[in-house]
Amino acid sequence: MNIKLQGKLFLAFACATASVLLVVAWFANWNFDKGFREYLNQAAIERTESIRNALVEHYNSTGSWQDLQDNPQLLRQLILQTIDWDRHKRFIEKSRRSDGENISRKQEKHRRKIFERHFREARYLRLYDEKDKLIIASSSWQGGVEDELRVPLMLDNEQIGTFALRKVRLKRNRLDYEFREQQLKKLWKVVVFALLISALLSWLLSRNLIAPIRELAKGAAALGDGDYARRVEVRGSDELASLGRDFNQLASTLEKNEQSRQQWIADISHELRTPLAVLRGEIEAVLDGVREFNSDNVKSLHAEVLALGRLVDDLYQLALSDAGALDYRFSREDPRELLELSLDAFDLRYQQASLSLSAPHLPQLNAAIRADRKRFTQLMHNLLENSLRYTDAGGQVILNAEVLDENLKITLVDSSPSVAEEDLPKIFERLYRVDQSRSREHGGSGLGLSLCKNIVEAHGGRISAEVSNIGGLKVSVYLPLWSDE
Repeated sequence: MNIKLQGKLFLAFACATASVLLVVAWFANWNFDKGFREYLNQAAIERTESIRNALVEHYNSTGSWQDLQDNPQLLRQLILQTIDWDRHKRFIEKSRRSDGENISRKQEKHRRKIFERHFREARYLRLYDEKDKLIIASSSWQGGVEDELRVPLMLDNEQIGTFALRKVRLKRNRLDYEFREQQLKKLWKVVVFALLISALLSWLLSRNLIAPIRELAKGAAALGDGDYARRVEVRGSDELASLGRDFNQLASTLEKNEQSRQQWIADISHELRTPLAVLRGEIEAVLDGVREFNSDNVKSLHAEVLALGRLVDDLYQLALSDAGALDYRFSREDPRELLELSLDAFDLRYQQASLSLSAPHLPQLNAAIRADRKRFTQLMHNLLENSLRYTDAGGQVILNAEVLDENLKITLVDSSPSVAEEDLPKIFERLYRVDQSRSREHGGSGLGLSLCKNIVEAHGGRISAEVSNIGGLKVSVYLPLWSDE
């Protein structure tokens, strides 16, 4: 049988509360029964007080229990002497007055029997001497010692014997038995009513608990169908509310990722379509005879193919980096050597672009870093390529490296044009360009800085960008130093 979660919660709550109620009811029943019997026993002891006093007076006058032992009928006489016959007569007279007529002998006999029931314990008693030797035992009582209620008989602070009477036995058609049964019936009625209330509360509680779970389930199904704008209502501050907030955060992240994916596909399509459109246009122009097939046109086609190749290569590298498939082989490296090699590789191209490339403080650098030689070189080449493409002719690019705390800080500063403050946090996003000053006409794919960020983070460092003090862009890279531990 397939029981839903609400049903399981209801059964769990109902069974738990029912179990507790039944245990409490059983204990209350047991405790009441025990307490009621103790009360009846104590009341029986108190009703025999006059008999015990008569026995003590008899012992005081005779000095022993011998006469009672020799003549058991004497005990009955002592008991009869304790009955307040005057009180019984007043009871009869009062009954006659209340009835307004004479009471028949049968009624009077019945009332006498009721009155004598107060002393029924006298028919079930035993008397022990001071040495706990049985002196007298009622013939009507055949029970053992475990059925006795014992009361010491004291004279001048000395125990002269023990008076024992039978423990109260609940019998049907007795007032005490009927009272006990009435109380127990009331108790079980209360238990049944409490069980019904607990079942109702269990149902309400299970429904209240399952409501946010159902909403989360519907939201999860909506996310599975691609509805990333779906949100759930969060109420309270418990674990379910925390789960609802996490769900909304997940939905928001998925929505942003879906938007990024769609934008990524659109940007990639646009990036690939641009050089392909140029290639197609020029080839068709040659085929149609609009343009001559000469070396200049071939060079133009070759340039577009190179641009398309760089874009595809950058996409491939970035995809490998995102998938964690780029090969990193970390070792102890000298950053000054690696930086000088990168500067030498770009020196000629910077001269051809009429740009000044310098590293005034690099010779003083003395440090070691944990790096992958190939990826570190790729990082610096991407940064230097970015400055080369987007710095105006006649400008300058300055490279600096220094040890700062436990990191090597590398800064690359170029001159104008710069990037607007609001665009700085976005320049490490893939395919992002500032169209006004760093546009596609410079040949960039918009993926270089994204790849740089992935490489730096793989080295355990961080990268940031800000406006430089010479009017361009300042990129700062922090890489951890080599540790011998």
